[in-house]
Amino acid sequence: MQQLILASSSPFRAELLAKLGLPFDAISPDIDEQALTDESPELLVLRLSEQKAQAIATKYPDALIIGSDQVAVLDGEILGKAGNHQSAVQQLQAASAKKIRFLTGLALLNSKTGEMQSVVEPFEVSFKTLTFDQIDFYLKQEQPYQCA
Repeated sequence: MQQLILASSSPFRAELLAKLGLPFDAISPDIDEQALTDESPELLVLRLSEQKAQAIATKYPDALIIGSDQVAVLDGEILGKAGNHQSAVQQLQAASAKKIRFLTGLALLNSKTGEMQSVVEPFEVSFKTLTFDQIDFYLKQEQPYQCA
């Protein structure tokens, strides 16, 4: 049986994959995640998902490698990872009473055969009007500063 590898340092992605009950290793791919000039959000998440899987393949030539990336788009602009409480408050205040479009890229690479399957899955989240207290409470509970 081929080894299953999650090409990610995200504890959120590892938690999701763990729910399947399959043994896997999580390895950080350490790639440059900057958008290219004029790159659409869809192409960005697809490229990064695939690059994350390919970065791990060089060290694991007989594995199934999952690469994934996600961006949030608000008013046509990509929201970066908040990084801290203050930035997360600003992002959620900007999203209040609006829709955010999330794009999740997923790539599965069989490093033995070189076969790659990839997809970008869009979904929208509609935010109700959020008060500062609601935002602050949520952020203190969840601390989602390192994800879209």
